[in-house]
Amino acid sequence: MESTYGDRVHSDENIKEELLRIINRTIERKGILMIPSFAVERAQELIYLLYLLREEGRLPNIPIYLDSPMGINSTAVYDKYPTWQNLPKVHFNEMYDDIHFITNYETSRAVVHDKKPKIVLAGSGMLEGGRILHYLNNHIENPDNTILFCGFQAAGTRGRAILHGETEIKFFGEYRKVKCHIESISSMSAHGDQSEMLEWMKNFKTSPKVFLNHGEPHQADAFRVKIKSELNWEVVVPQMLECFHL
Repeated sequence: MESTYGDRVHSDENIKEELLRIINRTIERKGILMIPSFAVERAQELIYLLYLLREEGRLPNIPIYLDSPMGINSTAVYDKYPTWQNLPKVHFNEMYDDIHFITNYETSRAVVHDKKPKIVLAGSGMLEGGRILHYLNNHIENPDNTILFCGFQAAGTRGRAILHGETEIKFFGEYRKVKCHIESISSMSAHGDQSEMLEWMKNFKTSPKVFLNHGEPHQADAFRVKIKSELNWEVVVPQMLECFHL
């Protein structure tokens, strides 16, 4: 079982309202909102939230760009299988109307160098590659702009470094000062938190032996202790090269 958020519980913040707050504050500064986004599910979820805010008449009238080849291709898959989703059909047909899909490098380059207020969704989600790096390389030193993280940032990634207060980040061989605003909505993560995972585990009729993975050491160990305390199950955090006979 995973343990990505084994040591914490997601906040109960209203994601849509928090997103609107961050958008409004950025636009008040006449800045650019840059959202590093995972291409599958996260990009589409953000587009849907932006669509709802626009339908409610609360979203500022600024352009929104999806600059992610994989994100655009993934969106096409969502379009192909509408009956596999639970969105109302009217929402599904309209939610992409106001999104500018960037499909070629020339357009991407032009948007990157444009300093006017906008919202940009681009990969990769942890800033380890992708077109988001070009936006940050050009706009991270402007205090009017904002980076919004909407997913888990693994140790050793640029995303984790920025989120934890790093003041300089290297892009394309050069260091840039991190002067823009940093925001995070952790409750958008697709990973369950400690409470959600425990509730799922309580459905087992008999106690299984649990192996915890996909979590940093302190998160896995915290979840191990919590499972032992709450459920009294046998829990193991496997170490590198350790073997188990099942």
